[in-house]
Amino acid sequence: GALCARYLRSTFYVNSDGMDLVHWYELAQLLSRLSSGWLSAPSQVQLWYGGAHELEMAGLLVALANDMGLIGLALLTILLYMRVFFGGWRLALLASLQIFLSLPFMYWIVTVPFGQTELAAFAGASLWVVLGVSADNIFVICETWGQSTQLVRSGRPASPAERLTWTVRQAGAPLLFANGTTAASLLINCFSSLPAIFQFGLCGGVLLLTNLALGVTYLPALLVLQDSGVLDGSGEAGEEEREAERRSRSRVLQAVHGGLWR
Repeated sequence: GALCARYLRSTFYVNSDGMDLVHWYELAQLLSRLSSGWLSAPSQVQLWYGGAHELEMAGLLVALANDMGLIGLALLTILLYMRVFFGGWRLALLASLQIFLSLPFMYWIVTVPFGQTELAAFAGASLWVVLGVSADNIFVICETWGQSTQLVRSGRPASPAERLTWTVRQAGAPLLFANGTTAASLLINCFSSLPAIFQFGLCGGVLLLTNLALGVTYLPALLVLQDSGVLDGSGEAGEEEREAERRSRSRVLQAVHGGLWR
């Protein structure tokens, strides 16, 4: 009978003299498509290549560009969940904006006080770590703010200022410990002698702490505006409708979570 080879190996050579940066990037894209499947799952083709430094750098840029698509998918998933959680696009978009606002603050801190004017591509990997933690901060603060509606002061319902103070104190301490330990695990990389590792830890740690600071300042202000009816234009007269909407969203989220974890 016929013999079937399990592995087929072949070698091809590239004339580097006729290659510029664009050609190297196009070659790296082709190799990436051949060697990976959907969501980077291994395909039937495995590639081993090396030699040219330009090809290695182009391969890194292609991998980074592909992974940025996954960041976009994660952000879209978070945004859609926030749309259900908040019951409207306006507050969902403004709350998600907190994550984007932390990026220029982080960049200024890293480049000006710390003098890291040229960032390695690996520093961008910290985005994957910070994204989930930042979204968790938003949900924790929002849930705590929702619980503050039951707060009573001197026999009367708490005022918005009293609710705000209680929310920040109640959620701030656990978030500080949670984000602080995660930031410390990233910042410890700043002791590395490798510049890329140093910048990865620095960017990730600073980004986490910046996002936490926005979470206890920017986000509570949004929640006060939402409850006062400024964001949706309903004013104080729409309080009962907003409360009924909150209960309805809570039931929807409970049903979703129940379906996912049963």
